[in-house]
Amino acid sequence: MLLIRDNLVWKINDGSMVRIGIDPWNGCGGRHILSEALIQHLHSLEIKALADIADPLNSSILEQRWKSAPQINLPSHWHQDWTDYISALTESHIRIKQGPDKLIWHQSENGLYTPKMGYQSLISHKLPDLISFWWKTLWKLSFR
Repeated sequence: MLLIRDNLVWKINDGSMVRIGIDPWNGCGGRHILSEALIQHLHSLEIKALADIADPLNSSILEQRWKSAPQINLPSHWHQDWTDYISALTESHIRIKQGPDKLIWHQSENGLYTPKMGYQSLISHKLPDLISFWWKTLWKLSFR
Protein backbone atom coordinates (compact mmCIF):
# COMPACT_ATOMS: atom_id res chain seq x y z
CA MET A 1 0.00 0.00 0.00
CA LEU A 2 2.87 2.41 0.75
CA LEU A 3 4.29 1.74 -2.70
CA ILE A 4 1.13 2.99 -4.36
CA ARG A 5 0.57 5.91 -1.98
CA ASP A 6 4.17 7.10 -2.25
CA ASN A 7 4.03 7.17 -6.05
CA LEU A 8 0.74 9.02 -6.49
CA VAL A 9 0.74 12.71 -7.30
CA TRP A 10 -2.01 15.15 -8.17
CA LYS A 11 -2.66 16.28 -11.72
CA ILE A 12 -4.05 19.69 -10.90
CA ASN A 13 -7.10 21.09 -12.61
CA ASP A 14 -9.25 23.27 -10.34
CA GLY A 15 -6.92 22.89 -7.32
CA SER A 16 -9.72 22.13 -4.87
CA MET A 17 -8.49 18.68 -3.80
CA VAL A 18 -4.76 19.37 -3.36
CA ARG A 19 -3.91 20.20 0.24
CA ILE A 20 -1.33 22.98 0.59
CA GLY A 21 1.95 21.83 2.11
CA ILE A 22 0.91 18.17 2.21
CA ASP A 23 -0.04 16.75 -1.18
CA PRO A 24 2.49 16.35 -3.99
CA TRP A 25 1.56 17.46 -7.48
CA ASN A 26 2.87 16.36 -10.84
CA GLY A 27 6.30 17.96 -11.29
CA CYS A 28 6.80 19.23 -7.73
CA GLY A 29 10.05 17.32 -7.26
CA GLY A 30 9.39 16.89 -3.55
CA ARG A 31 9.07 20.64 -2.96
CA HIS A 32 5.45 20.43 -1.77
CA ILE A 33 6.08 20.04 1.98
CA LEU A 34 5.50 22.89 4.41
CA SER A 35 5.99 22.84 8.18
CA GLU A 36 3.10 21.71 10.34
CA ALA A 37 3.07 25.12 12.06
CA LEU A 38 2.74 26.95 8.74
CA ILE A 39 0.01 24.57 7.56
CA GLN A 40 -1.93 25.16 10.77
CA HIS A 41 -1.56 28.92 10.37
CA LEU A 42 -2.83 28.70 6.79
CA HIS A 43 -5.81 26.65 8.00
CA SER A 44 -6.60 29.37 10.54
CA LEU A 45 -6.79 31.75 7.56
CA GLU A 46 -9.14 29.31 5.76
CA ILE A 47 -6.40 28.48 3.25
CA LYS A 48 -6.35 24.73 2.73
CA ALA A 49 -6.21 23.89 -0.99
CA LEU A 50 -4.31 25.21 -4.00
CA ALA A 51 -7.49 26.81 -5.29
CA ASP A 52 -7.39 29.07 -2.22
CA ILE A 53 -4.06 30.61 -3.23
CA ALA A 54 -4.63 31.08 -6.95
CA ASP A 55 -4.57 34.75 -7.94
CA PRO A 56 -6.96 34.96 -10.91
CA LEU A 57 -6.91 38.77 -11.07
CA ASN A 58 -3.19 38.79 -11.85
CA SER A 59 -3.10 35.59 -13.91
CA SER A 60 -3.12 35.52 -17.68
CA ILE A 61 -3.65 32.91 -20.31
CA LEU A 62 0.13 32.44 -20.35
CA GLU A 63 0.88 32.40 -16.64
CA GLN A 64 -0.82 31.29 -13.43
CA ARG A 65 -0.18 33.69 -10.58
CA TRP A 66 -0.32 32.75 -6.91
CA LYS A 67 -1.00 34.86 -3.84
CA SER A 68 2.13 36.21 -2.18
CA ALA A 69 2.93 36.05 1.53
CA PRO A 70 1.77 39.67 2.11
CA GLN A 71 -1.47 39.03 0.17
CA ILE A 72 -2.43 36.27 2.60
CA ASN A 73 -1.13 38.14 5.68
CA LEU A 74 1.60 35.63 6.43
CA PRO A 75 4.00 36.55 9.26
CA SER A 76 7.44 37.51 7.97
CA HIS A 77 9.23 34.47 9.44
CA TRP A 78 7.36 32.29 6.92
CA HIS A 79 7.87 34.49 3.85
CA GLN A 80 10.85 32.51 2.51
CA ASP A 81 9.09 29.15 2.95
CA TRP A 82 6.08 30.57 1.11
CA THR A 83 8.21 32.04 -1.67
CA ASP A 84 9.89 28.64 -2.17
CA TYR A 85 6.51 26.89 -2.29
CA ILE A 86 5.14 29.35 -4.85
CA SER A 87 8.33 28.97 -6.89
CA ALA A 88 7.80 25.20 -6.99
CA LEU A 89 4.24 25.73 -8.24
CA THR A 90 5.39 28.20 -10.88
CA GLU A 91 8.28 26.01 -12.05
CA SER A 92 5.88 23.06 -12.35
CA HIS A 93 3.76 25.13 -14.79
CA ILE A 94 0.61 24.52 -12.77
CA ARG A 95 -2.47 26.17 -14.23
CA ILE A 96 -5.81 26.31 -12.47
CA LYS A 97 -8.55 25.26 -14.89
CA GLN A 98 -11.97 23.65 -14.96
CA GLY A 99 -12.38 20.06 -13.88
CA PRO A 100 -11.56 17.96 -10.87
CA ASP A 101 -8.02 17.24 -9.74
CA LYS A 102 -6.91 13.65 -10.35
CA LEU A 103 -4.49 11.33 -8.60
CA ILE A 104 -2.05 9.82 -11.06
CA TRP A 105 0.85 7.36 -10.91
CA HIS A 106 3.84 9.64 -11.48
CA GLN A 107 6.14 6.93 -12.79
CA SER A 108 4.16 6.21 -15.95
CA GLU A 109 3.75 8.37 -19.02
CA ASN A 110 -0.04 8.07 -19.04
CA GLY A 111 -0.47 8.41 -15.26
CA LEU A 112 -2.08 4.99 -14.89
CA TYR A 113 -0.92 2.40 -12.40
CA THR A 114 -0.34 -1.16 -13.57
CA PRO A 115 0.97 -4.09 -11.55
CA LYS A 116 3.98 -4.15 -13.88
CA MET A 117 4.78 -0.50 -13.04
CA GLY A 118 4.35 -1.23 -9.34
CA TYR A 119 6.67 -4.21 -9.54
CA GLN A 120 9.30 -2.24 -11.44
CA SER A 121 9.10 0.59 -8.94
CA LEU A 122 9.36 -1.75 -5.98
CA ILE A 123 12.32 -3.61 -7.41
CA SER A 124 14.17 -0.49 -8.52
CA HIS A 125 13.88 1.05 -5.03
CA LYS A 126 14.74 -2.11 -3.12
CA LEU A 127 17.38 -3.73 -5.27
CA PRO A 128 18.72 -1.29 -7.91
CA ASP A 129 22.16 -2.90 -8.20
CA LEU A 130 20.71 -6.38 -8.54
CA ILE A 131 18.28 -5.24 -11.23
CA SER A 132 21.04 -3.50 -13.17
CA PHE A 133 23.15 -6.65 -13.05
CA TRP A 134 20.18 -8.82 -14.00
CA TRP A 135 19.24 -6.67 -17.02
CA LYS A 136 22.83 -6.48 -18.26
CA THR A 137 23.16 -10.25 -17.95
CA LEU A 138 19.84 -10.85 -19.68
CA TRP A 139 20.73 -8.69 -22.68
CA LYS A 140 24.11 -10.39 -23.10
CA LEU A 141 22.56 -13.86 -23.39
CA SER A 142 22.84 -15.57 -26.73
CA PHE A 143 20.14 -18.03 -27.78
CA ARG A 144 21.42 -20.34 -30.49
